[in-house]
Amino acid sequence: MGDNVIVLNYTKINSQYTNHFVFNALLDRLPLKEQQRILSYYQHEDKVRSLLGRLLLLEGCRQLNIEVDLNRLLYDDYNRPHFAMDLDFNISHAGKYVLCGIATTSKIGVDIEKNRSMDLDDYKSLFSEKEWNEINASNCSIKEFYRRWVVKEAILKQMGCGFSLSIDLIKNLKLCKKKVHFLPIDSDYTSVVVSSEDILKVVVNHNSLV
Repeated sequence: MGDNVIVLNYTKINSQYTNHFVFNALLDRLPLKEQQRILSYYQHEDKVRSLLGRLLLLEGCRQLNIEVDLNRLLYDDYNRPHFAMDLDFNISHAGKYVLCGIATTSKIGVDIEKNRSMDLDDYKSLFSEKEWNEINASNCSIKEFYRRWVVKEAILKQMGCGFSLSIDLIKNLKLCKKKVHFLPIDSDYTSVVVSSEDILKVVVNHNSLV
């Protein structure tokens, strides 16, 4: 692949994945350590999302002709998983979608959110005054809110620190446009990939893992 080409694979959760027979068959594709981690989740829905995320990771690596061993996954101080090689990945899920981005020349973060109606004022403290004014001045405040929100979430995931940052730092998070790419997955959702380097191209693939 060329300089900073990001491969983004996603799948739509359906009744096949939630079927226990299919779930167990898919689970067997992973090493025992990963199976145990996935089965440690209490809710079956969380087990399914975690399983699909790992399978999408493997599929993306296959597309890039990169061999990885999930037993060699490492975790940083914020519990962000990574490999000891020039490969970065990030996984996100919301509603009926799970997605996984992979890059070999940059550090990335991905996020997807379902566009739901809600009281935006609950999130005012997490945006700069300029951002907040632009959200409220938009023709569709909810959509504009989510476009900005997923970018913040993706940056935090890229950094690996999540919401452990102070509110003042979170409200001022931003990237230049060349490092942000919105994903055309579903009009009812907002999804994005951000990168530590300018994004040349994002290859988006819809996968059926069954």
